[in-house]
Amino acid sequence: WKDIGPFIKFACMKDRKFYDKVKPSLLIALTNGKMMTYTEYLEAARAIYEFLPKCTDTDGRMFFTVTREGKPIQKRRYYGSEVFAAIGAAQYFKATGDRAVWDTAEKYYSVAKRCYDDPSLNAPKLLIPSKAHSTVMILIATSRSMAECAPTPEKREEYRAYARSFTE
Repeated sequence: WKDIGPFIKFACMKDRKFYDKVKPSLLIALTNGKMMTYTEYLEAARAIYEFLPKCTDTDGRMFFTVTREGKPIQKRRYYGSEVFAAIGAAQYFKATGDRAVWDTAEKYYSVAKRCYDDPSLNAPKLLIPSKAHSTVMILIATSRSMAECAPTPEKREEYRAYARSFTE
């Protein structure tokens, strides 16, 4: 694949019909050095997506740590898990077009946004007033990812507007 991969990728960029034909067989390099087909990758994404409800508490917030079976171990006060769930579900929606997946992405995004907008939902560790920049950067990045995957122009603009609101 190392030798022929660049040529296949180039052909996919140049010819949509070729891409559609070979897409299920395309190889994706993983961070551990292994390879898997697009179809295998999508199946793994589906399994992760279907596991998300096991990681979600009744208040809509996610557990930070769960067992392999989904039993809760730790719940954090921050909303990092929710933004990663939103981004992952949005990207999975982009790959599948499944509207229920998009609704899930929006659900996790709205939880993260609500936590940011209402600081009382995230009890601070420090006892002196402060505001971290990382939460702003995370929400900007998540909003941009949601906009990239949004199913309608109106939704794309909604997420872009929220991202812009941090810089205006």
